[in-house]
This record gives sequence, structure tokens and C-alpha cells, in this order.
Amino acid sequence: MTINNPEVQALSNLYLFKEVPRSAIEELVGQSRILTFLTGDRIFRVGDPSDTALLVISGRLIVVLPEGDGEYKLGDVRPGEVTGETALLTTNGRRGASLCVEEDTTCLELTPEVLMVASSNPAVIALEQHMMGTMARRIRELNTNIMKATRVPSDSKPSGEIGDLLQRIRSFLRGE
Repeated sequence: MTINNPEVQALSNLYLFKEVPRSAIEELVGQSRILTFLTGDRIFRVGDPSDTALLVISGRLIVVLPEGDGEYKLGDVRPGEVTGETALLTTNGRRGASLCVEEDTTCLELTPEVLMVASSNPAVIALEQHMMGTMARRIRELNTNIMKATRVPSDSKPSGEIGDLLQRIRSFLRGE
């Protein structure tokens, strides 16, 4: 059976599904929910239960953290990107950031159950590979940022709380 809907077509056009048969994408859509959010909506809040992830089909989301009386923008999520993916890897987790709708957005809801039921589906395999690549990139960026933050010029030695923190971070990274 062919599902003729714009979401399947939009998913078929995403880079991450470029090698995936349309029938596999249709199967994934048939086992998931399509969610639509309007500009200004807040989808998740920091601390909310984390039980689903979202694959953005169209639109744009922003990831924010509370900061003082406002919010700090961590980044945005565009078509073909997944957000909230740690919900697929953990149980009883909590959201680490809030997710807001920057422009009207359509998403495919991803749950651990969908990934398990359709584990041999080429669309799910492509999605899992995409998420692993994304997480690897984020870990590399975090490592780079930690190394930059802990680098101290040879002519200066931080002291007090900052020096103690840097020493603890260095010890942690060395596995001590």
C-alpha cells in the first residue's frame, strides 16, 4: 500500500533517507505519529519527562536553557535533524533543555517502541545511523570545548576554586 501524503514525500527528500526505499519510510510513518506545532509553541520544558524524540520534517525549532529572567539559545533544529534522542536510549529521563517552535513545524514522533518494532526497517536503520553520527559529533565538540576550557597558558597558574576545578577536570579526563 502506498501512502500518498506530504510527510512521506518530505521524509523521502531528506538526506538521511536518500538510500531508503519509499515503502520503508511509509512503514515508519504508519507506526509513528506526525505532530504539527505552531510558531511560539513550547514543546518540551527543562525537567519534563523524556520519553520521545522528534525528527523534524519541516519548519524550525530552537533549543533553549533558562538564564536569569530569560533564556539562552543553544541551537536550532532543522528538517532532517532529531532532537530529544536521549529519550530513545534511557528510561525515566528528564529533558535537559526546553524546545520551542521558531516557525510552524511538522515532526515525526519517535519512541523506543517504534524503533524496536521496526528495527529491521531500512528507514529505522538509517535513522539510528544518523543519530549515532550526530551524537559522535556532539561528543567531539564537547571534548574540544573541555580541552579549550582547561588549557592554561604555561606562564599562569590559576588558583583557588578555578584552579581546583581545572585540576578535577584534568584528573577526570585522565581517568584518575
